[in-house]
Amino acid sequence: MKKVIDELRLKLNNEKVVVSCSCGIDSATLLDLVLKAIPYENVIVAHVNHQVRDESKVEEDYIKSYTKKNNIECFVERLEFSCNQTNFEAVAREKRYEFMFRLYDEVKADYLVLAHHGNDNVETMLMRILRGSSLSGYSGMQELTTVNDRNIIRPFLNISKDDICKYQRENNVEYYEDITNNQRDYTRNRIRMDIVPSLFNECSDLINKFNDFRKTIYAASLTINEIRDSFIKDNVEKEDSKIIISREEFKKLKPDVILVGSWSEKIN
Repeated sequence: MKKVIDELRLKLNNEKVVVSCSCGIDSATLLDLVLKAIPYENVIVAHVNHQVRDESKVEEDYIKSYTKKNNIECFVERLEFSCNQTNFEAVAREKRYEFMFRLYDEVKADYLVLAHHGNDNVETMLMRILRGSSLSGYSGMQELTTVNDRNIIRPFLNISKDDICKYQRENNVEYYEDITNNQRDYTRNRIRMDIVPSLFNECSDLINKFNDFRKTIYAASLTINEIRDSFIKDNVEKEDSKIIISREEFKKLKPDVILVGSWSEKIN
């Protein structure tokens, strides 16, 4: 983890950051590492209370107490869900990001720091393969991304859950277990519990292999997107409600570019 601390210190030097902390082992460990890398006054903690578990109040009280004791700014968002809420995971994720982006803008942060790790990315990539996605989607999460001029950094993407657990034990990082992570109602949980362990049994270097694959797919998506965007700029015109495309130039494109280029969202 020393490498993670060094990289955080290098990337986040003198920057204001929002750290998302649920109080689970991943985000609690992330917060501990961030606080070892940069000054406390540069750190703002964002905590989301979903209010669907009895433990949520305890976790909220803990993070408030911890940040107050260490003179760290902390903002808490309590979410509300209807009794018959469908697709809970997707809705909750959307609300979490709405809160974190709003906070990012309010405090004029330079980075939003998230605790997604290598195992999470394996799960994400497998889920997208099963459900279908774009080429960039199949590459999973990236270490540094920008969403509407907001910088998102994920320092743990190159390390495994085991690495995080080992650091937590050795440094006595306090955290709270979310029992819903063990419920089989959700696709991600079933992939985490049933499929990923089998993959590790086949390949102990799974995180690095998936990271190599992720980077290759992402680089390919960037190249194809450049070809697509250049073609649209030079060969696509909008006239009232019509979209006019050069037939001859379109026929010159390679089929792979047409197939995976996510054209409709860019042309419309």
